[in-house]
Amino acid sequence: MSSERIALGGLILNNELMHDVCGKLSPESFSNMSLGNLYKHIVQFYNDKKPFDAISIADHLGDRWLPECGNLVSEAVRNGNTLNHVSIVIENHKRRLIQARLAESINQIINKAKTQDVINDLSTFISTLDSQ
Repeated sequence: MSSERIALGGLILNNELMHDVCGKLSPESFSNMSLGNLYKHIVQFYNDKKPFDAISIADHLGDRWLPECGNLVSEAVRNGNTLNHVSIVIENHKRRLIQARLAESINQIINKAKTQDVINDLSTFISTLDSQ
């Protein structure tokens, strides 16, 4: 979750990075739903071509977000390289998706599905994620 916080703080600090991030990152990429929701609102600002910072986000989402956005920015300043942390968030999301699909595949095998069909389906799913 630390990379999630650093990535968001970096985007708040440097809006221009959204050009590199949009399309690669989604609200679902975040394991923390609250951070995913924050990212969704950041994307709205970006799509509306509105600059954003901790204050404008707090105005939009509510005052309780001001200290949290400030903390995110502080973490980004301390840890740097926002795009590296965005990549980590994306990879972690892929891992979570694979883990969920693997659990589903195991259940299918337990429930007597054809093992080879399940393995082929899982392999196709992982190949699709790798190509993203």
